[in-house]
Amino acid sequence: QHADKCWEIMKWWTSTDIQIEYSSMVDAKFGQENRWYSANVEALLSMSWTTKEREVIRESFNWYCNMQQILGSYQMDRYSNFAFNQVVIQGKNARDAIEEMVAYVNPELVRKQEQYDIIPASEEEIANKVYDITALDRVSYYRKLREEAQKAQQKG
Repeated sequence: QHADKCWEIMKWWTSTDIQIEYSSMVDAKFGQENRWYSANVEALLSMSWTTKEREVIRESFNWYCNMQQILGSYQMDRYSNFAFNQVVIQGKNARDAIEEMVAYVNPELVRKQEQYDIIPASEEEIANKVYDITALDRVSYYRKLREEAQKAQQKG
């Protein structure tokens, strides 16, 4: 009934100006570790990144692929972002952060499978799954970028 109005709201919300404004407000209120990563590429690149960070973001577009959507996958995205921030910003051990993430995500995946009457994977199948974590090789690089940015902020 209100499809046109809904579409106008979506266009407004995803517009570059609004996404930049919202990102700036989130940064100001909650700090950079809770930064809003807009799907609007122009807005994302307009945020207050260092030159090196912006280069990394641009480079990452060459490696991006969509994550498979499964029941409960919203938790995977949320907690993988938490783990990434813990490692890069807080200096937490990458393996510990990932294992902590898995401990939160797996029960939710199983719960959603059961909710929709899908045969859930057993704990053993989940524990023995091999995950591609090659992105962790770049963690030290991101951590170094963050440290350089913090030093630059302290100087200037």
